[in-house]
Amino acid sequence: MIRFGLWLLVISFFCTKFLTFIDAFALAGEVIRLTVRSVKKIFIYIAIAVAAVSAAIMAARPCMAGEVITAFHSDIRIERDGSLIVTEEIRVNIEHKKIRNGLTRSFPVRYKDRDGKTVSTEFNVEEVRLDGRPVRWSQKEEENFSTLRLGSPETPAPMGEHTYTIRYKAVGQIGFFTDHDELYWNVTGNDSIFPILRAYCTVTLPGMEPDTGFKSIEWYTGARGDKGGGARSFGGGSVETTKPLKIKEGLSVVYTWRKGLITPP
Repeated sequence: MIRFGLWLLVISFFCTKFLTFIDAFALAGEVIRLTVRSVKKIFIYIAIAVAAVSAAIMAARPCMAGEVITAFHSDIRIERDGSLIVTEEIRVNIEHKKIRNGLTRSFPVRYKDRDGKTVSTEFNVEEVRLDGRPVRWSQKEEENFSTLRLGSPETPAPMGEHTYTIRYKAVGQIGFFTDHDELYWNVTGNDSIFPILRAYCTVTLPGMEPDTGFKSIEWYTGARGDKGGGARSFGGGSVETTKPLKIKEGLSVVYTWRKGLITPP
């Protein structure tokens, strides 16, 4: 896109030079001058149009350039034993600035619940792909998080827009209450050092169609602990953001359903 804008500037420059040549050529006579005036008008219009388009493209450049996650989609399938099979598709623009070899994704493995109790969870990665092809990855537990590194440390990640797909199994995420069961899920995490232009998730209960069988759905956006409302539900139960997430901001969702669908531990 930037190269296209530069080409437009070059065309505008040569149109201006051509007008100068026409002025000199017009000295040949009045008849020629009349014809030249018409041609000059045409090239003036072309130069103005080219300059306007070029300015618009260059003005839009900060919005389009840079390393950014353009889309973050999470498909969450809840199993009868309470485990989650999660498939994440993360589309990112890579420019070899902060992203050299690939992305990192962190999962909390120990945290305090709303009652102040320490909760331990598991995240077992099953598959990682880049643009549909298997890619190297490594996973390491660091303090209260398990960090997944996507890509090979010896191989630079391809530049431009690409999609990382992660499939993993998560254990210990379901809350069991007196009159309902619940999934409180941080879809994107709050550790991204890149803006996320759009995030959305789909949740499926065992034996049901996606986005069906829920008693209630809530969502929150913003930094860790924030209760921002910059999201909406669609399609019966999926949730998507309604504005880009800034660095360190995330999307969290809360789904509840009737008891009896999930076997308690």
